[in-house]
Amino acid sequence: MTGCDYIRAYYAVPAEIGLQITYKGEAGVIAADGGHYVRVLLDRDKPGAFFNVHPADAHLVYGDKIVAIRKMTRSQQRYADYKNDDGFDGSFSEWLGIRRSC
Repeated sequence: MTGCDYIRAYYAVPAEIGLQITYKGEAGVIAADGGHYVRVLLDRDKPGAFFNVHPADAHLVYGDKIVAIRKMTRSQQRYADYKNDDGFDGSFSEWLGIRRSC
């Protein structure tokens, strides 16, 4: 199974990664499959600021157009990588290798 196959089969909705949606009146896109949820990125939010929405939520309106998902900037991606690095226990500047001169 690929992204959103389970959601399409179980909830009988047209969920697909990259599908334009409207959630509570705001435009957005399905950015990722979240298991029993779709991960939504609203147009007003920064790239990477996904949140979970239940596929059968009454406020979620599915569109019919597939679009590209906005990518995070290089600095946003670097910070996300730092936050996801479970093997590192220091500050962000230490993770970047920036030395502080005192």
